[in-house]
Amino acid sequence: MNILCAIYLSFFILSGCVTGPDVKDPIDVLPPSEDFHALLGTWNADGTKILFQHDLRDGNTFMLNMLWVADLATGARYPVFGGQSLNPDWSKDEERILFHSNSAPSIVYTFDVPGQKLIKLTGSDSPNDTDDLRHNYSARWSPDNEKILFTTGNNKGVGVVIMNRDGSDADIVVPGGLYGNWFPDGQHVVYIGGDTTQVQGRRNQMYMSSVDGGNRVKLTDLPNTMYIGSPAVSPDGRRIAFMHQTLPGNIDIHILELQTGRVERLTYLREGAYRPVWHPDGHSILFSANIYNASRLYLIDINTREITAVFPE
Repeated sequence: MNILCAIYLSFFILSGCVTGPDVKDPIDVLPPSEDFHALLGTWNADGTKILFQHDLRDGNTFMLNMLWVADLATGARYPVFGGQSLNPDWSKDEERILFHSNSAPSIVYTFDVPGQKLIKLTGSDSPNDTDDLRHNYSARWSPDNEKILFTTGNNKGVGVVIMNRDGSDADIVVPGGLYGNWFPDGQHVVYIGGDTTQVQGRRNQMYMSSVDGGNRVKLTDLPNTMYIGSPAVSPDGRRIAFMHQTLPGNIDIHILELQTGRVERLTYLREGAYRPVWHPDGHSILFSANIYNASRLYLIDINTREITAVFPE
């Protein structure tokens, strides 16, 4: 039995699903950050660069949702794609960027960085020109970069889709699922699902399943849930970071410990905290926060709880 299976098994036997967060010294103050619009960042494979969305505002000129890279070793920042693109994810070789369009309906693309070629994976004139995959977003590379997972929506509902990296063989593996993401073994996925048997405030919770949608397990039973989303599994498969909002309250980052079933709230921010992404070493989490109608990127150290700005003043 591998370590991931052992962790999942112990979680299911010992804890079932969790009922509420354990609040322990949540972070409630953000350090100063440079006046540089940046959001929805993600890491390269070795954690030395961040790919992120950037709005360039120069006088009366606005260039929205461009993709930029920050090299943390050198301090360099540079654009890699100038089109309007949302929620990017980076291939391990840094040669392909996965994102969805800022359009209605939204479309999943990959951008070939060396060849400067845009490849359409859903929508008209794509391998998935079908009404069953109408509005597509939150696309994520599999750990081996051979598969792509994303959320789709149409007049029939929503679902988590898995397809090959070229867009072929797309299949809705989790009907009703949202914001899917991969476990590091590539054989399991985590997602948000709506449990209509529950009372209001407990309906949307976090689940996991096999990549074929089987063996579904409910991971949380958090009360007073207004929003839950963006689950991200740690590199060792032991923890899941996610966004959660109660009513009343802001969206903040929480962590589920799979082995114990404990949920810990990491932030308690007036500005809210969005899209947690684990550093490849598993010691920190990248997230976005809104400051005075602009977005900033920050890091949380999981051990010390210290929070730092990616672009400090």
